[in-house]
Parts: sequence; C-alpha cells; structure tokens
Amino acid sequence: MEDVQHKELIEILIRLSGENLKRAYQYAKQYPNEEFAQPIIEKFEASQPKEVEHTQSGYIKLTHNNQIQEEDCGFRYLSRRTKDVSCI
Repeated sequence: MEDVQHKELIEILIRLSGENLKRAYQYAKQYPNEEFAQPIIEKFEASQPKEVEHTQSGYIKLTHNNQIQEEDCGFRYLSRRTKDVSCI
C-alpha cells in the first residue's frame, strides 16, 4: 500500500473510531504532523493524568487530570502503604 493510501486509510479509521478516543489516538500517532491527527493527539494527551510534584513526592504520588476535575474532585492520591486511591 502506498503512503498516500495508508494515510487516507488512517484518516478514515480515526473518523470511524467515534467516541473511542484511545483507539483514534493509536491511529493518529502514525501521522502526528498531519492536520487530521493533531486534534486527536492533543485531546487524548490532555485527558491523561499528569504527575504533580510536591514536597512528599517520595511517599505519595499525586496526579492531576483535567477531565476528572471537571467531573469529580480533581486530585487523587495513591497511598503506597495502603494502596488506596483517595480524593483531596
């Protein structure tokens, strides 16, 4: 398959992925510099948790997830001792 055909196929597969952002992202990563892929990559990466640095990073790992923040409390932490995830 030629590169142009493959690129067109990936663009179609991204559109057919619908609400499955993870699947669309996997396709989009194949052509990250193309216009059809960039919005998918940005949207997926923005939805992923980001580790938050703080003074107790050696003991507690914090992540920040914008999507969760809009729907829930925003910050969650995983206790290494108890392995529980809690909301701050």
